Amino acid sequence: MASKMTVHNFKFDLEKEHIPLFLGKGGKNFFTKVVLASIKEFKSLEDETHQETIDMVKNGDIVIKNLRIDIKRLEDTEEPFTYASWSDVKVLGKANVLLIEIIQRKIVECALGVKKFLENKNKKSEKPQKKFRRNFNYRVNVDEDVEIGRFIGKGGETVKKFNKKMEETLGVEKVYVNIEEFDIDDLCMYRCIGDVIDSSEDLMFKVSFLGGEREDILKVERMIIDFISENCGDSDNDSDNDSDNDSDNDSDNDGD
Repeated sequence: MASKMTVHNFKFDLEKEHIPLFLGKGGKNFFTKVVLASIKEFKSLEDETHQETIDMVKNGDIVIKNLRIDIKRLEDTEEPFTYASWSDVKVLGKANVLLIEIIQRKIVECALGVKKFLENKNKKSEKPQKKFRRNFNYRVNVDEDVEIGRFIGKGGETVKKFNKKMEETLGVEKVYVNIEEFDIDDLCMYRCIGDVIDSSEDLMFKVSFLGGEREDILKVERMIIDFISENCGDSDNDSDNDSDNDSDNDSDNDGD
């Protein structure tokens, strides 16, 4: 009477939708990386207990054939899982214990290979969001006594601070603010800040940066208004001081 072959079931980590990739077209990937790889490694083993069988396989006296490994999925359970199922190779006898260990390890390696492949594929597909350069122009009415240099600063220090503040506030990159006298022949589109009456008194703020949103045009406008206010504050004080000095001088003259 023929002895009943032992069936082995080995549970391993593999999602249902990844089984086709694990097996490969026509099962080629699985056959190469698990079945053939397991037989090849078995031939290279050195084991005191089963060395005779190993050598016979290596020399071709024993041929491992009909090593069929089925990949199955158990869904009718609280936590579905994937598992491999195969029977002992009859000609190996007790040496099957060695082949079992190899097969299990090769299955895990193959599954990890699939996982790594998918991770790399996802990384390649996750392209960084492209950032567009935005350009906003503002025509600003300022006092005729205010010069551009007040907004530029020594060595561009003042406008550079403004650039940095805009980067931090809006979360954008490579901010560039160019301040120049308004040119009526400049055909660029712009927003007006203040009462635009005399073009000779107006300045043009040309703002450019990488990233951000279209709605930032209003935030930038508010920042420009604050920037002008901060850097023109001394002008009023100077005027007040001049007035005070004139008054004092007039008083002194009257006293004489």
